[in-house]
Amino acid sequence: LNPNAANALLKMLEEPPVQTLFVLVTNHLSRILPTIRSRCRLLKLPAPDDRDAITWLAQHDCAEPALNLALAGFAPLNALENSEDRGWQAQRKQFCEALARTHSADPIALAESVLKIAPATVLRWFQTWIYDLVSLKTTQTNRYHTDQLNSQNNFKNNIQLIELMNIYNKIIAARRLIHHPLNLKLVWESLFIKYFNLNN
Repeated sequence: LNPNAANALLKMLEEPPVQTLFVLVTNHLSRILPTIRSRCRLLKLPAPDDRDAITWLAQHDCAEPALNLALAGFAPLNALENSEDRGWQAQRKQFCEALARTHSADPIALAESVLKIAPATVLRWFQTWIYDLVSLKTTQTNRYHTDQLNSQNNFKNNIQLIELMNIYNKIIAARRLIHHPLNLKLVWESLFIKYFNLNN
């Protein structure tokens, strides 16, 4: 909220219309003005337990509920939406298979292939893939691409942790470029070349 909108909301909260209940929702409580927070009753709604979320997804005919929940960062509604998009599933699997190649890797072809996919989606897949590799090197578990555990294990063996963290930081930096009028293919090529060079 800009200051004017926040002040208008504050006035409404101080003098609400008769028989009116306001429900304010935020996932960034620290950004809410203290004057607004002080006039509200705070109810914290944590993310559902993974088992409950998987059960709920199965009841809603979600294919592979545990995998889709992991891929959605454990957000059940996103997991349900992703599971219904068969094209999304096939594209992600193809992307992961390309990333897992230790031989005959082709970063230029991979960059070309992802141009038809939303840049934010590709970055999320790539970022969570690197996160999984870091996690496997440090804790022997992966969090997101749980169906790619064997491929990730094979790929991570010859990579140093510091190199993975460097590419992870480059992916974070690329978030600032994906909506810029630069040549997106060059951004992907640069990232994928650096990534495949990790295993050489």
